[in-house]
Amino acid sequence: MLANAGIMSFGTVAEMTDATWQQMIDTNLTGVLHAMRAVLPTMIAQGSGWIVATASMAGRAGM
Repeated sequence: MLANAGIMSFGTVAEMTDATWQQMIDTNLTGVLHAMRAVLPTMIAQGSGWIVATASMAGRAGM
C-alpha cells in the first residue's frame, strides 16, 4: 500500500481557519490511517505486505 496524498495551506497559523486545519489533518493523517486499516487485514492474512507513506519536502522543511 502506498499512501501518497497530501495538502497544505499557504497561510500562516494565525490566519488559518479551523476548517482549513481540519481539512489538512483529515487528508494528511486520517486518510493515511484509513488506508492502512483497509489493507492490514489482507496483509495479516497473507502473512506479509508493505506499507509506504510518503511526504513532500514541505513536510520535511516545516512549511
